[in-house]
Amino acid sequence: MQDYLLGVLAAEMPVSFQPEALKAPEPLADASAYSVAMQAVQRAIGNKSVAGLQQYFEPEALKMFSQLLFQYGRPRIIGKPDVSYYKKGSEVVARGLKIGTNFSRGARRSFVEDLVLTFNAQHRVCNVAFGLGKTAENDILNNSIWNDTSRKALMDFLENYKTAFALKRLDYLTTIFDDDAIIIVGNVVKRASQMGVEAQTMQFANQQHVRYSRFTKREYLRNLKRCFQTQEFINLHFADNRVYQLGKGGEMYGIQIAQEYYSSTYGDQGYLFLIIDLNNPQQPIIKVRTWQPEKDPNFGLWSAADFQ
Repeated sequence: MQDYLLGVLAAEMPVSFQPEALKAPEPLADASAYSVAMQAVQRAIGNKSVAGLQQYFEPEALKMFSQLLFQYGRPRIIGKPDVSYYKKGSEVVARGLKIGTNFSRGARRSFVEDLVLTFNAQHRVCNVAFGLGKTAENDILNNSIWNDTSRKALMDFLENYKTAFALKRLDYLTTIFDDDAIIIVGNVVKRASQMGVEAQTMQFANQQHVRYSRFTKREYLRNLKRCFQTQEFINLHFADNRVYQLGKGGEMYGIQIAQEYYSSTYGDQGYLFLIIDLNNPQQPIIKVRTWQPEKDPNFGLWSAADFQ
């Protein structure tokens, strides 16, 4: 791994057949048990108050919703809500409530997000997340090479990962990184500087310099905590992605996904690469996390082949 920045040829996973088209999930026929809760959520966003929501939320989900309401850019509902409800095992997922947020300190930014609420078997909200967006969502759901459970688990994971940065959920991020995870962080810098053994710079075609550093899980989370404390906002936007199953390890997946990163003082665009262990869909584990600004002319994008 000492030569991880030199790169090797990224291996494409051969596919001997074309995936069948995936039928769009059918909306729930009777959503009355959930629509009442969604109306209460809309009132809460309009009134900037969580009063009365306890009956519709599990405690941890209500904590997340409160963080969204009071700490993430004064959210407001965008347009006329068009909420649909979909069955997911014993749970029901509500999609279609769009919210807008504005931030005024540092880099002035506004974002529009699809608020995704998951209801448990008791008809109570058990999870709050921001949707991936149609491009990233379709790239995963329309790939029927893997089973339906894995596809939904991958989408849930990416939505929760994105939301954890927005709501600064260090507790959640602590649980999803393997203790021995390989974590490579890249930052765009104005010019190259003297780096240590574990950090290097690479200059790409657009003349930007990128500083790479490898961290342990403990170091990475410590830096994230500092970042969460100093930034008014952090927003991740995912676009097109390539997801493939690794040839060993059971439900192990590699994800190469285009990411736009925004914060109060810094922003970049590039490619996030993750190796995720989904053998327990309820507890996904990140084994590898890397980032690069664009495809390298020699080896393309980092892939699982670079870490075997």
